[in-house]
Amino acid sequence: MSKKLPAKRGNSRNVNSQEKFISRRKAISLGAFGVFLVANKDTRASLMRAFNSTEPPLTAPQSILPTMEPVANSKEWLLNANYKDVVAGLTKLTQAKKDFLIFAIEGVQQVLANGYAINPRVMIAQAVLESAYGTDTLSPFYNFFGIKAGKNSLESVRVATREDYGSGLVSERHSFRTYTDPFGSFFDYADMIQRLDHYDDAVACRADDFKYVMALQNKLGEGCDVVARQGEDRVKSYATARNYVPIVLDVVESLQLRDIYANT
Repeated sequence: MSKKLPAKRGNSRNVNSQEKFISRRKAISLGAFGVFLVANKDTRASLMRAFNSTEPPLTAPQSILPTMEPVANSKEWLLNANYKDVVAGLTKLTQAKKDFLIFAIEGVQQVLANGYAINPRVMIAQAVLESAYGTDTLSPFYNFFGIKAGKNSLESVRVATREDYGSGLVSERHSFRTYTDPFGSFFDYADMIQRLDHYDDAVACRADDFKYVMALQNKLGEGCDVVARQGEDRVKSYATARNYVPIVLDVVESLQLRDIYANT
């Protein structure tokens, strides 16, 4: 599959020496490459209650949220002009969580306006899960998707995380990318999805929420049918958790993201 990539947005990233204290703290990352999710239904229900809780988050994210200039809709997706009203109507969310959700919507809209081929509803849900509404350990570094750094990357921070490879949680330490641009990880996520060959099926199946998430975790063929599953040979998955698909879709539903973004 040949892909024409849009011009990659230039995002500078930086971690100064004082910020490296974070490497001694534990990061509980909910998704991409560093997932703290389990297949247990009770735990899943508990997690969803936490995201919908009216209790204040650990750290209010307002101080890291920029204001976005309006951008045009893409050819594939239509942003509801009243998206802020939809978010305001999510009565189970605190104001801080609503603020982060609006920030995520506006970040995704910028990605779409730059021509990237992603599913905006799923991407917003992933930002919420990965960063716990912008309150997790990586959020001060503007990494809202739990994106790991390459082995030779100098623009990273090393933290403890827990992975689930199908046999229970395992504690590990990994390096995660850092950004100085608040929207940096949004563009990095979109570039990764469109650039890496093993996400070709996600790009091809992006119009459907379920198929897009399934493609992030499994290998889909023509017609967006599963041809190889997570954990099988040569299948590269976005998240290690085996129940990542239903949890992401639960967030899409609970945050009414289909009322915010519609297919054109």
